[in-house]
Amino acid sequence: MPRAPQKNVPALRWLDRDGPSGWVVYMLRCADDTLYSGCSNHLARRLRQHAAGRVKYTRSRRPIALAYCEPALDRSAALRREAALKRLTRQQKLQLVTQTPWPGNPQKPVDD
Repeated sequence: MPRAPQKNVPALRWLDRDGPSGWVVYMLRCADDTLYSGCSNHLARRLRQHAAGRVKYTRSRRPIALAYCEPALDRSAALRREAALKRLTRQQKLQLVTQTPWPGNPQKPVDD
């Protein structure tokens, strides 16, 4: 069963900002319907890199869409969570994407 996002972490300073957003773990849905997991301390910039083809995995799988995002306390926590997401089965990842509320997910309300 997928783990719920961490509690007591800084809120996401959302994507319409150009500055650093704090450490986040994210999943992208690629054009070939694969899911890519990553982490970044500047999500907006990282998404632009994916969209521009500057990331090897997603370069040939564009367009991409942000499917999931959760904040992390620091780089270490983000890397651990990214590794945990990569160990999930595809079905578990899809369950996490569809059933976990996060800012930017139009299907699920989020209490902010």
